[in-house]
Amino acid sequence: MRSVGILLLACAAVAPVLAQEFYVVSAANSATGGVYRMGLAADGAFVQHGFTAVKTINYLIRHPRQPYYYGTVERLPDGTRGGVAAFRRAADGDLKLLAMVPTGGASSCHLALSPDGDYLYTANYGGASISELPMRDFLPQPGRVIAHKGRGPHKRQTSPHPHFVGFDPDGVHLIVPDLGLDRVLIYPWQAGVGVIADRVEQLSLAPGAGPRHAVFTADGGTLYVANELDGSVASFVRRDGRWLRAHSVPAVRAEDIGTNYPGAIRLSADERWLLVSNRGHNSVALLATGPGGAMSLRDVVASGGVNPRDLVLSPGGDWLLTASDKSGTLARLRFDAAVGRLELVESTLALPLVQAVLFCE
Repeated sequence: MRSVGILLLACAAVAPVLAQEFYVVSAANSATGGVYRMGLAADGAFVQHGFTAVKTINYLIRHPRQPYYYGTVERLPDGTRGGVAAFRRAADGDLKLLAMVPTGGASSCHLALSPDGDYLYTANYGGASISELPMRDFLPQPGRVIAHKGRGPHKRQTSPHPHFVGFDPDGVHLIVPDLGLDRVLIYPWQAGVGVIADRVEQLSLAPGAGPRHAVFTADGGTLYVANELDGSVASFVRRDGRWLRAHSVPAVRAEDIGTNYPGAIRLSADERWLLVSNRGHNSVALLATGPGGAMSLRDVVASGGVNPRDLVLSPGGDWLLTASDKSGTLARLRFDAAVGRLELVESTLALPLVQAVLFCE
């Protein structure tokens, strides 16, 4: 296999690999765009094992029970803007491309599978919509497009921009932060029916906040939202059947506010820590959580790249991987959840337009 990196030189025969591998998504519109199968060597160094070519792919999820994976694609081979790709994991761990289907909405950038696996949902940033694609034999089929309407006060909010789709822990609501509307839309969801679009609940954020990504606590009682436009993290708590806005804090220190645009947000397994990728500031924010949605900024650490678009904790929770698209950088930070400490260990310039990271199993 041809090398596409500057520093990705190791191979499995030289460096033993830890039990779990991970995939890295490169959105390049060239032969280097696709899904890279990677691993961490015993000493923590990055190891490349395989590659599946898919131009302009920008996000990746896996089926929770079957060896299928799904990704959003900026542009299909026929030029259609907005699509999804379906893969099956091969015996060697590489992903085999099975199908590509248009979503009906431009700039599809995030996706989620319904709890029963019967529907695939996408956020279509440029299409001001979400898509609901029914599944047949684990493959997405053309479906319906649900349009969002409205705008916000910021110059980037002249139209809706759904940026994330995900289910609550109970699997009965689809959550959609819309950067263009300063709202998180909560769609009721029903097996065999899909989302019930005319009963959507809307959570309002501060004007110009620009909600991008979100994460729930395991009990579904607290929702944390990373806001791209005002550089904040907001929380909502559910009380007596209603969502209430709780707290909002900057994802950088006071002197750096105004130069930062948060991207991804993750919650540690013990739910004591939030980790947020800071684009513009090129860092990772570590926030301590508290009762009632309380948050406090504990630390801000260099992300290891320019414009960290995604971050993910390793299954063991001791490593945080960041993907920075403008520098093509994959980085790892050591994470100590016991004391709340992050430390940048290594960054590797290797992948053009690296956008997302996903552990394989």
